[in-house]
Amino acid sequence: MAPPTSVPLTLSAPPEVLLDLQAHLWVRILLVGHPPLWLWLERSSQPERWMDLRRAVYSRARSGADNADETARQAAPGREY
Repeated sequence: MAPPTSVPLTLSAPPEVLLDLQAHLWVRILLVGHPPLWLWLERSSQPERWMDLRRAVYSRARSGADNADETARQAAPGREY
């Protein structure tokens, strides 16, 4: 498990879904300078956000995009923020 910290940790790779049972996901997170973090995620914990989580772990950021807000703006031209 990653040490508790208030400083954001950097991922060394995108989250990796190792097992997808539709209502459960087993995900591995690789953090820079830390051992892997394994997550068992369950739809029942927050069913109203489950599909958002699934989209997030399966989507890939555009290469070279360091800022998530900027990536979102580029992905949806014409939308007002």
